[in-house]
Amino acid sequence: MLSHDFRNPLNTILLSTGLLEDSYEQLTREQQLSYFQMIRNAVHDMNQLLSEVLLLGKADSGKLKTNFIELDIQLFCKQIIHSLHLSFEDKNQIILNFDGDFPSELELWDEKLLWHILHNLLNNALKYSPQGGKIFLNIIAEEKTVTFSIKDQGIGISQESQQHLFETFYRADNVGNISGTGLGLSIVRKCVEAYNGNIFVESELDNGTTFTVILPRQQQLMGKMGESVEQIKSSVGYHEQTKRFSS
Repeated sequence: MLSHDFRNPLNTILLSTGLLEDSYEQLTREQQLSYFQMIRNAVHDMNQLLSEVLLLGKADSGKLKTNFIELDIQLFCKQIIHSLHLSFEDKNQIILNFDGDFPSELELWDEKLLWHILHNLLNNALKYSPQGGKIFLNIIAEEKTVTFSIKDQGIGISQESQQHLFETFYRADNVGNISGTGLGLSIVRKCVEAYNGNIFVESELDNGTTFTVILPRQQQLMGKMGESVEQIKSSVGYHEQTKRFSS
């Protein structure tokens, strides 16, 4: 299955470069740009697929670890939504809502894991929803957890398919000719597990799907790091003053 997914963009690149090489002067500027865009899209697809395969390999070998950095979660989510709207040419609207106690300062998140979780779930919601449908991303902050709920108005998932939904390469039986690798939800689950979180799905055929991801907050760790930073700053300030006074 993976070989097929790699061959498709490779064939696109070979075909487009061949046409550009043989008929460049005969093509209009618009046609030339169209072929260049096809090549760029194919390279992007291959890069994305390779990234997903490598991530799965890390997860299966127990090497998928968390790496927390300071992040503005609200801005981060808005950036993901913006990139998806560009990719899908505003096919559907993603409505973002924040609720609860979000800190005004930066908070610690694993940017890579969170990106894979939200990007894959929102990408699926867009892909399997009809033109003009709405996708809702609701984010609720509580004292110890943050809940991400992605709700769409798409084709839904049968009860039988839900039992296998997070298996690698599995695709639901009602996706028809909608393209996909069957890797996205498997990656989401492994990222959630690496995060020590939980994921749930609720769905009915022809009546949309809701994925709920619950991730632990890193407030306590952030507090400890904040203390360390302040201690370091104080120490640096002290040594700088000592250096100044002794010179």
